Amino acid sequence: MILIVANIAVFFVQLGLPGNEATRFLYTYALVPAVYGHPDMARQAGLDPDNYWPLLTNTFMHAGYLHLIVNMWTLWLFGAPVDRGVHP
Repeated sequence: MILIVANIAVFFVQLGLPGNEATRFLYTYALVPAVYGHPDMARQAGLDPDNYWPLLTNTFMHAGYLHLIVNMWTLWLFGAPVDRGVHP
């Protein structure tokens, strides 16, 4: 339940950001493979290829309401059994 609340909170924080801040938020916390595949280009674009937090924080990023709802519903259905180590 805590993960669901955290995901929803991050989604609404992301929604509330103005254009430029929303873009910076995405490039800071979402996983952008080119940042790690082309570190020189990432540095030129102002991104930090030595920042590995997006490997974790990208799991809290959602592209829209439907994406959030389906992911949280799936987490609700399968999260507890997986956490207990029980097959559904």
